[in-house]
Amino acid sequence: MRDVPFEKPLTIETARVGRYLTITRVGQAADFLMNQWPGKEGSKHRKALRAVLDVLEQGRDASIARAALIAAAEDADVFVLE
Repeated sequence: MRDVPFEKPLTIETARVGRYLTITRVGQAADFLMNQWPGKEGSKHRKALRAVLDVLEQGRDASIARAALIAAAEDADVFVLE
């Protein structure tokens, strides 16, 4: 597995009201999507999870995973501060 940093960190709402998490690495994004996701787990959530795993397992570009995470958050009405 190859964990890589995001070019630009992002801060995202957690399940705890008023709490946010700054995600700086793809591995951290994977953990958040699998274990701490505060929103609905629809198709964009699954795509984001696949994107982060592709980066970790296949060495794909981290920007794709970051964009997928943002799209999943927007779809689930989870606040993201870029």
